[in-house]
Formats: sequence, C-alpha cells, structure tokens
Amino acid sequence: MEELVIKQQKYLKIPDDLGKISGYHPKIEKLSFHHCTNCQILLTASDWNELRFIELIGCKYVQFSVDFPHASKLEQIFFSNVEYVDIDDFHGNFPMLMRWMMVDSKYIKFKGTFKGTNNLELLEFNNTTHSELFHGEVVLDNLIAIRFLNGCHFFTINFQKLYAKKLRQLWFRDSNYLNIKSLGSTATKLQSFRFDNCAFPKLNVDFSQLNQASTSVETAQIENYIEKLSNLLPFPFRNARKRSKRKKFRKKSSHIIPNTQLPPDIQLIKETPTLSEALSSARTFLDETGSEVNENDIPFDKSDLEIFPREIFQGDSTDAPKFCPECGAKNSIQAQFCNNCGNPFPF
Repeated sequence: MEELVIKQQKYLKIPDDLGKISGYHPKIEKLSFHHCTNCQILLTASDWNELRFIELIGCKYVQFSVDFPHASKLEQIFFSNVEYVDIDDFHGNFPMLMRWMMVDSKYIKFKGTFKGTNNLELLEFNNTTHSELFHGEVVLDNLIAIRFLNGCHFFTINFQKLYAKKLRQLWFRDSNYLNIKSLGSTATKLQSFRFDNCAFPKLNVDFSQLNQASTSVETAQIENYIEKLSNLLPFPFRNARKRSKRKKFRKKSSHIIPNTQLPPDIQLIKETPTLSEALSSARTFLDETGSEVNENDIPFDKSDLEIFPREIFQGDSTDAPKFCPECGAKNSIQAQFCNNCGNPFPF
C-alpha cells in the first residue's frame, strides 16, 4: 500500500497546492496529514482515484470535505489528536466506506451535508470532547451504530437532520455533560439506547418514542455484529499517543542531588517534617540501632510548649521579632531557621 504523508504544513490548500507536494500522484492509497495547521482539504475523485484510507493526526484548524461523484475506493477515515476540525460537505458514492473514528480529539463539528450513497456502518468517538453533530442534512442509509466512549464530554447532538434508516444503537459510555437536542426520525428505529456511567446528560428527548420492542437479545446481537465488524476491518492507522505535558520543577537549591546518585539507604525528603515527626523519627532510629533513649537528651516535650500567637508588626523595623510556628520560640526577623528547634521558617 502506497502512502503519502504530509507533515507540519501550514496554510495548505488541497487541491490547489498538490503540485507543490513531493511524492504526490493519483495512485496514492493512503493519505496522511500529521501536525498540519490552518489547512483547507478538499478531496476529489480526479486527484485520488485509488484512495482507500484517510488519516489526520495532530492537526488543528482544518476544513475537511470530500467530493467523489463516481464510485470511490475509500474504506476508512481516522482522526486522532485533532482540534478545531470542521467537516464540511461529504458528497459522492462510497460503496466501500465502513468506519469513521475520532480519537483523543476535540472541537470537531459536522457542519456540512452528507449526500450520495455510502456504506458507512460505524461512527465512533473515543475520548473526544466539545464537539457538535449534526448541523446539515446527513444521509447515512447503512449506519448501524454511533458510539461515544471513554470521555466524550460536552457534546451537542441533534439527530433531527440525520437520516439513518438502519441505525440500531446509540451508546454513551463514561461521557458527561451531553446535550442531546433531538432523536429525530431515529427514535422509532433504535433498539439499543445506552447510557453507561454518564453524568449530567441534558436530554430534550421524548423517551416514549423509543422502540419498546427492544430486548437484551437484540442489543447483544448488535454488539456482536459491531465487534465482528471491527475485528474484520483492517486498521492501517498509527495509534498516536497524546503528547504528555511535562511537569515543570522549580529548583529550590542548586546543591540537591538526584535520587539516582544517592546511596540506596538515603532518600530525599519531599517535605520538611514537623517537630513531632522529627522526634518520632529519632526515637525510631535509636530503637533500630539498639541505643537507649535518654529522656534528658531530649531538650523538651511538646506538651510543655507554650504556643505564642503570631504578632503582626507595622513598619520596616529590623528589631521586630518573629516566632517559630512549630515551637513558639522567639527569633530575630532575619532568621531563616528557628534557633531553638531548627524548624525552617515558611515566611
């Protein structure tokens, strides 16, 4: 299978810029866009007569539309980690198109119309948020299932303009804040309308319209069919992983040594221990080493401490004392550690 990968292009227009793309020819079977931004993509039969697979990964601000008036070989479409994608008009004849998946994405809008004939059976959204379906008239005569799985939050869905006479399942799993405006003509055809672990759905739907003949047997048959379909279809796409956000660590001190350079019996302490924790740690250490604890060696007992209220001093006087928040001892205003218990000052 011959693939054309277009990487990191900005303001790309297809078909206008096809002459500038190295490696392009009409026999390409898989077309992949990786990390492209501000692009206008219009795929036509004259430019892509052998196209079978379309892949968008990491793209932003994309207008996507398709026009194939003659029979297309397109089988599957896969979007991953895309943002702000407008799916405009999708017109033509697609007898081999079976599955369209959107994964780890957000702000996808089905804005245009779907006209012509196609064999699309499964439309699946997985961990895709803040998206909208359907603005224009959409005709999917062979669509069996639409699934919203694993974190499809903040979706706005209006099936009023969806015409899918074979649609049997709507499945929402682990998806919250859904706004389902209407089921439209699909209401009387659904045999499986599922909400699994979903919170705060906004349903402007008359559930009395749903097919009351729905049974668990029919639901199981639909599940088995979709699972079989997914297993039979090839998956020639890249399983893109979401870019992890690196945590920024502020260096508190330049002399801190990474844990990997320390002896195995020494560990860095993430937080400064309190006085009681320090004394308890000391007693534990002495017990483990076999030494006896001499109460006279412990300078004071915390129960004998008098906790002084923290005083607020006005002005810039350098004589103003500050009190330790742990033991209450009086210290100079410049002190960074308590002269009594050694506790570092947080202020």
